[in-house]
Amino acid sequence: MDSIDPSENRKAMKAARVERGANSFEVVAREWLAKHFNSWVENHANRTILRFERDIFPWVGVRPISELLEVVRRRSMKLIG
Repeated sequence: MDSIDPSENRKAMKAARVERGANSFEVVAREWLAKHFNSWVENHANRTILRFERDIFPWVGVRPISELLEVVRRRSMKLIG
């Protein structure tokens, strides 16, 4: 029976958390918002970011973007099919 090195296990778990965090909905959404921010009227840009921070990020911000895309795709298939 192979034993698991606790130190290596902790490193792997930390790396997995960092990767999930980098691919969270909030990180991806903030990149998208930053990309479009300068092309929007300032009031619209500020209002949009505020709404994301108030209404969306607290609920789904930490979720991996791949998980949310899966839900959207599944829902789309039900609407189409």
